[in-house]
Amino acid sequence: MAAARGDIVGLLHDGTLAGRGWLDVAARHLDDETIAAIGPKLVRDGRYLELTIDEAAARREDEDGEGRSELVSAVVAGNDVLGDIVGTAVQPPAGDGPSASRAARAGAPAAGVASVQRGEPFYAPLPEGGGGVDVLVNGEPVRPRRVLDLLQSAGLYLAPDGSVGDIAVDCPDGERFDAPEERFGLRTTALVFARDTWRRVGPFEPRFGSSYEDCDWCWRARLLGLRLIFDPGAQVRVRQAATDGRLPGDARGPASDPEELGRIMALVRNAPLRVATAQVWGRRAVSRGEFRRVTARAVPLSYVARARSRRRWVLRPEDVFERWAGVDAPSRVARQKR
Repeated sequence: MAAARGDIVGLLHDGTLAGRGWLDVAARHLDDETIAAIGPKLVRDGRYLELTIDEAAARREDEDGEGRSELVSAVVAGNDVLGDIVGTAVQPPAGDGPSASRAARAGAPAAGVASVQRGEPFYAPLPEGGGGVDVLVNGEPVRPRRVLDLLQSAGLYLAPDGSVGDIAVDCPDGERFDAPEERFGLRTTALVFARDTWRRVGPFEPRFGSSYEDCDWCWRARLLGLRLIFDPGAQVRVRQAATDGRLPGDARGPASDPEELGRIMALVRNAPLRVATAQVWGRRAVSRGEFRRVTARAVPLSYVARARSRRRWVLRPEDVFERWAGVDAPSRVARQKR
């Protein structure tokens, strides 16, 4: 930021490709001083084939009778794409811990045998060059329904447990996400703001690394009474996540990973204390070892940061939480107990 000279700043992570005029489209909102930042429509790079399991022979149905079938293999044009299958109908193996819950929320399969809801669409990457390709799912030929673009994010929702997720992750790009709307938050993958707003809200907290720094920054902006706008007129394609080679939203690993620590720190710094306290103690109750030691150091520092920031708050954390918790979230997330 120290090297930026203009009044309007656009951030782009590595692994992204901005569409023509994306910065101008976003910047037109910033004459409104109540707007902290603009986020473009984030689209997965490449195109995808839409498939359904009822066009394939499933290995076996789920024993729970919920109409799910295992995905044991997926081949497109001779290439194994099982690990690249995405979609809200895809679910990783049951009982795979926090990684599975995050993968399910993001629509990404975890390692092992995933399952898919029969009749619901899921998506496989189309090889470069497109054209007619042979598709095999569980060893049986499948005819793709259509070729399309998949969204990676249309802004961030705030879940009742204080976590955040991508709106419309792995949903087909369409009219539903073609109008500007206010969101709880925006990804820092591609973010446009005024330099004066950056000074007012402050920089990203370096202790977050690449996990939840966007959530923390958006919380701070909202507590200052500022708004965050998703504008699909600006579009950025996402090849892979910055710094770690993953697509944003992918499962991050064990419960002691930086993502979960970032969630806890962001809550302690910004959320209603009842929410933050419940999540801290609930998380510690099922954690041990290194994660507990790290939180023992990080949580007190986050309380100190909260005390310093609250003198400038325009809104109460309770006001922000009541307005946004569960809004734009998938139904299964929105139903979580606050």
